Amino acid sequence: MSRNGKRTSSITFHARIDGPSEPERQARILVNPRLALGLGKILTRSNTPMGKILVLYDSRSGNTTKMAELVAEGVRKIPGMEVRLRNVEGAKADDVVWCDGLAVGSPTNMGLLSWKMKRFWDETMQDQWMKVDGKLACAFSSSGGWGGGNELACQSILTVLMNFGFLVFGVTDYVGKLATLHYGAVAAREPRSENDQNACRKLGERLAEWVAVMIDGRKEDHPLNKSETRMAPN
Repeated sequence: MSRNGKRTSSITFHARIDGPSEPERQARILVNPRLALGLGKILTRSNTPMGKILVLYDSRSGNTTKMAELVAEGVRKIPGMEVRLRNVEGAKADDVVWCDGLAVGSPTNMGLLSWKMKRFWDETMQDQWMKVDGKLACAFSSSGGWGGGNELACQSILTVLMNFGFLVFGVTDYVGKLATLHYGAVAAREPRSENDQNACRKLGERLAEWVAVMIDGRKEDHPLNKSETRMAPN
């Protein structure tokens, strides 16, 4: 009953609150009907799923570490992403199990991934065979110089990931007039140039976009659904 003596009605509003890493919860909230729609919108915004991305890397000189940090920067350009950086020497299988998307970086070793990174997948991840299928993944690598095999190293990383059932991808965008990352982000030694740095950021951003679209169901984050201009080859 209201203050002026008129009867007002109320309804029980059921809001389903889902989280990717939490048990399903159901909240029963008694609200005025005029507030129900607005409350529903608030609950939807505050419980947006958060994508989980792991940047796993090996680095001997520190060059691949710097690339990994730039990849993580790119991930953070997409809202609602949680990112972990892990050096392969301290990484655990649980880190890979935890993530929805994975970026793997390695120094170029004779055109291949490093022995430490290979050992991680041979030994640390051995018991996870057939348990991580369907996760999204990409690659990046630093070589001693241009022509040193960094794209081949990326392909060797992608080959390992495909064997574990990861869904791997390349990037069609250019980040400079003559710079792209079809097989992954690459650099000759430290990623000093603007193109090298932008390639790493673009790789992380695209990984986060695919996680947002394919894992969290956020179609608005699909690159083709965005209004921003993408750089194509000239």
